[in-house]
Parts: sequence; structure tokens; C-alpha cells
Amino acid sequence: MKGCRHTNFLLAMSGLVVFTLMACGQVYGKGSITARVDRSRVYQEQYITLLITASGSFDQIELPAMNDFDRLGTSRSTSISIINGQVSRQQQVQITLAARRTGKLTIGPIKLLKDGKVIAQSNPIQVTVLPSAHGYQPGPKAPSNPAGPSVPQPSVPQIQIPGMPQIQIPGFNIQIPQMPVPSIQAHKGKPFFIHVTAPTREVYVGEPFYVEYDLYIRADLDATDADMVHSPNFQGVVAQTLNTNQGSGTLRQVQDVQYRVYPEYRAVLTPIRAGQLQVDQMKVRLYIQRFMTARPYMVTSRAVTINVKQVPQAGRPDGYYGLVGQFRIKASLSKPRVKVGESTVLTVTISGSGSLNSVKRPMVKTDPGLRVEVLPSRDMDDVRPGLGGLAGKRVFQYLITPSSVGKYTIPALQLGMYNPLARKFEVEHSKPVTLLVTKAGGGVVARSQGNEHMVIPILSRFLPEHHKRARPLPRTAMWVLFALPLVFYLSVEARNVALSRRLRDPAAYRRAQALKKAITRLQELKKQGSADVYGEIERVIRTFMNERLGIAMNDTNGGMQKGLEDSGLDRETIRGLSEQLESISFVRFAPAAAANMSVDKVIGQVEQLLRKIDREAK
Repeated sequence: MKGCRHTNFLLAMSGLVVFTLMACGQVYGKGSITARVDRSRVYQEQYITLLITASGSFDQIELPAMNDFDRLGTSRSTSISIINGQVSRQQQVQITLAARRTGKLTIGPIKLLKDGKVIAQSNPIQVTVLPSAHGYQPGPKAPSNPAGPSVPQPSVPQIQIPGMPQIQIPGFNIQIPQMPVPSIQAHKGKPFFIHVTAPTREVYVGEPFYVEYDLYIRADLDATDADMVHSPNFQGVVAQTLNTNQGSGTLRQVQDVQYRVYPEYRAVLTPIRAGQLQVDQMKVRLYIQRFMTARPYMVTSRAVTINVKQVPQAGRPDGYYGLVGQFRIKASLSKPRVKVGESTVLTVTISGSGSLNSVKRPMVKTDPGLRVEVLPSRDMDDVRPGLGGLAGKRVFQYLITPSSVGKYTIPALQLGMYNPLARKFEVEHSKPVTLLVTKAGGGVVARSQGNEHMVIPILSRFLPEHHKRARPLPRTAMWVLFALPLVFYLSVEARNVALSRRLRDPAAYRRAQALKKAITRLQELKKQGSADVYGEIERVIRTFMNERLGIAMNDTNGGMQKGLEDSGLDRETIRGLSEQLESISFVRFAPAAAANMSVDKVIGQVEQLLRKIDREAK
């Protein structure tokens, strides 16, 4: 009989485990995602629009590696609905793509994630890219080797190349900003040169600005290739590099000479200290076909100096935390009238141009009768780098739940900034928002008229005594009692397996434990704090990369870049890692920015980044 009872106990435990796994599968299955392109057959000079639609309860959308395409722009829109306390959202992502080559190209499945698990994915998309409709071939390409080929580096000779008929190439849609005429005229008569676009006025610490390096080649020259010899190296700034869609260039007239222009480098720079900022030179080795050989020429840009000033101390408004630019703030409710216990979403939108990445989540002060919860809304941001630095909007959302009847007013929110064009401080306010709360239905009086603290459950009051049964032992306690022996057995077995694996292959064990070790350390930093918390976060990232991938993050040269790519990381992930390290370095050496930046938010972003690297790494 004891043996039978033991067997029945094991069967019951097995059934419990299977039921739990099935239930978890059902929870993670609530979501759907679709993807489509506006056209599946295009010419190489045409753009493709990828539209992604996701709905349900999910955390993020994971894009596949699209090595055959250049991403030219991304826009997002999100809507949130709350039904019976469950938050569900629908998100649309629109991505503009340019094909890098001809042929049948594939966009892999796009995944929908919830708690790190895939709950849905789209079907692969195939796009046929045809050769150019106008019969021309791509010109100089982006350099694959920053050091360039091992050839002599002669100085640029003074040569006279006879003119050729100008070539008109229609059908381009490459937008390159117009340069100031005087600076272009300084290169008059040259067969090729690099022109630098940078601000002609002084800028302020924390103010993003745009720089661009364009390679100009006379249209009648036969340029066969171009190698980057020296890429710009900026000191005292946080640099956000932008994509350069070169293609076959675009034609531009400079007085009576026609040039083909190729954008070599684009970036948005944010200075972190005052003083003279040197916009570094760029060197390109250009190959010009003459007769039967391609002859190299060295092309160097001119150095540019920008004066960076500190934001004035005098006149700073209350609550100013370092914003530089021109912004507007707006607040609105998804439902201005709700019942007690129902929820509404407060959306705060900060739009404009300037240091958008430094915008902090506004503090919402409400009546004690309203409960305020922060909602994740990062995917609703639309920050676009461009000629004005950074422009777009930041969106912050809050879930508002009333606990009593009444008319509530959410006060106006204040945003202080320094306007670099007007050279003065400005303050913007949102309009106050009113919420009307009425009684809840369902047989319960939300608030009695005679006593503010008296809540009368009507059904319980009139329930006969013989229906009021004694409360049984909660089901949760029963399941805990049954599951304890099984949990103990599984924990012992897991410990033994982990110990044997560690002894058998210590290196593999370190790789497997790298993520867990990093997450644990980040959680400790969140609770304990530290005088140099951002330095500790940076050390966690570097230790994780060393233990997980075997890469020492001591520099940012091409060797480290190649090591990251060889480890299987996507370009988006590598760029995100670089931007995260730059951002942390920025706040480490900018005390004002560090004081106004949320440590919990930075730790959350780093955790998400490390989990993504761990999934992608080989």
C-alpha cells in the first residue's frame, strides 16, 4: 500500500508540472504579428517600405538581421487598450529600406517577445531587386577596410583633365542638404575635394548638432574606388553615427562645374564640455581611372573649429535640469470620464528639437484619490537626427486609477529649457487635465452618504446565515504543500548538474553564467547605489563581454568591431552597445547630466541589451 501511495504521489506531481507548462504556454501565446512590403519587385535605386503590425500583450518586437538592406528611416505608432484590468496594445512600425544588391533578397521572420520568449512571428518576405532602370552601375562604395589597401600614399598632384560631356542621371531620390555657398566656392577649380558641413555659430554644452563629410568628384572623371584612410575622431562629444546611403551619388552644380557627391560620414554630436571643439579631418584615398590604370590620390578635408559655451547659471528656472533646445509639452487623457476602479491613460508628449535624449519623465502630482502607475512607452518615441541635431517627440504614459467619486484636476506640468537661438531660458506649461469619476456599478455602494469610511457590501448583508460556510484551506497553500518535495528534488539535481558542468569545462561554465552574474550585479547596484554607479555599470558591461564573448572592450578600433561581428551580433546590436557605452561615459564625466538621469532606467536598458547580446552570440 505504501508503494502504491508513493506511485500515485509521483503521478500527481507529474500531472501538476505538465498542467503548469501548458498554462504557461497559453499565457505566452496571446499576441500576433504580421509584416508586408509595399512592393515585392523593385529597381535597385528604389526604396522599399516594410510595415509591421503587432497586437496583444507583448514586450518588444525583434527584427531579423537584414544584411542585404540599408535602413533609411523608422517611424512608430502605438495604441493601448485596457479591458478588465488587462493592458493590451497595438503597434505599427514602418521601416524604409534600400537594397544593397540585386537578386532575390529575403527579410527573415520578425518575432514578438514576451518576458524574453517568442509568442508569435511573421512569415519571411522575399523581394526581387532588379538592376537599375537607367543602365548605370554603382559608383564608389563605402570602405570595407578603414586602413585602405597597402599602396603608396602620394600627395595629390596638380593635374589638368580635359572636360567631358556632362552626364545627366535621372531618377534619384537621395536628399543631401545644401551647403553654404561661400564654403563650397573655396574649393573652386578642384577635380575632387571633401566638404564639411558643421554649425557656423557657437553651440552649447548638451546641444546636439549635425556634421557631414561629402566627397565631391567631377562628373567627367572615372572614379573606380574610394578607401577611408582616416575617419573623423571626435573628443569631448557623444557621437551618434548616421547611415550614409551612397548609391551612385547625386549630381550637383557648383558654378559651371558639375560634381557627383557621395556622403562619406554623417553624425549628430553632443558636446559634453565647454571650449574649442575640433571637428576632425577626414582622409580618403580616391582611385581615378586614367588610360589603363587606376591612379590613387589622397583627399583631405579642412579642419573646422566650433566654439562650445556653457549654459548660463543666471536666470535658470525652477526644475531646470539641462535641456537645450526648443520644446513643447502637452498632456491628455484617453478617457476624461471613468467609474471608480476603472483606469484611464495619461499621455504626456514633449516635442521639438534639441537635446531630446536628455528629456526626463515628468513628475505627475495628483490627488490622494488617484493611483498613478508608470506605463512603458519608449516604443512611442520618435527621435529623428537631422540638420537641426535631434528633432521629434518623447512620449510618457501613466495609468490613472481612481478610488473614490469626485472631480479631479491633474495640475499643469512645467518644462524648463535654454533656447540657444534666442539665448535665453524659457518655460513651457501643459494645460491642466480634468478627470470626472462616477460611482461604480455591480451592487456595491462606492461611498456612503452618512459616513465617509463606511462601505456596505449589499449582497453579503442579505445573505442567509446557513449559506455562510467556513472558508476552506486556500488552493495555493495546498499546491505548495504538494509541490515542496518535487521542488527540493529538482533543485538538488540542478545543483549537481551545474557542479559537474563547471568541473568539466570551466570556460563554458563562465560563458553560460556571464549573463546571470551581470544581471545579479546590476540588481545589487540598483538597491545599494554607489558613488560611481555609472562606472560600476560600465565595468559590468565590459566584464560580461569578456566572459561571454572573450572580447576585451578596451578600445573602439576595427579589431574590436570585427570581433563583435564574428561573434554573431547584429549590426543594430553592435551600434546599440556602442551608443550605451558612450551614453554612460557621458554621464560619468558630466555631473549635471548624471544628477538628472535615472539610474534605474539606465540599468533596465543595460539589462535588455545584455540579454539581447546573450541571445545573438554564437
